[in-house]
Amino acid sequence: MNNAEGHPKIKEDGTLETRCETCLRELFEEVLIELKRGRIHERISKENICNLLHLKKDHFEHCRVDSKLGTGDKMRSIGLFIVRVNENEVKFSLNDTKENKVVEWLKIDDIIQNNPGSRRDIYVTLRPFIKYVNKHPIH
Repeated sequence: MNNAEGHPKIKEDGTLETRCETCLRELFEEVLIELKRGRIHERISKENICNLLHLKKDHFEHCRVDSKLGTGDKMRSIGLFIVRVNENEVKFSLNDTKENKVVEWLKIDDIIQNNPGSRRDIYVTLRPFIKYVNKHPIH
């Protein structure tokens, strides 16, 4: 969902952010997330995401992706939180429209079946995660 190009920053205690912390920071810099469940209508933040979306550190996956397919050039480190949510209860909107133009739900089948032909493959960074999710279903 989020294609942020964030880099780890130094925290107040002088240590470097973990990949997981960097991913969360970037997510909340660029995306607003709201939970609407019955009478609960709450904005999700770094402080409450673990509780409201049952997010755990083992929901974070990391891989290195060749951004120019087949060349070995410009390897990128990509992180992704994989969490099962009800898309009717969790709403995403852009906080930063300068870096991103759209936020949307993606269907795994659409990513797998996409055949860009001679066009740029917009799902190249997601495919390693899709392979992982297919082998390790989220419960």
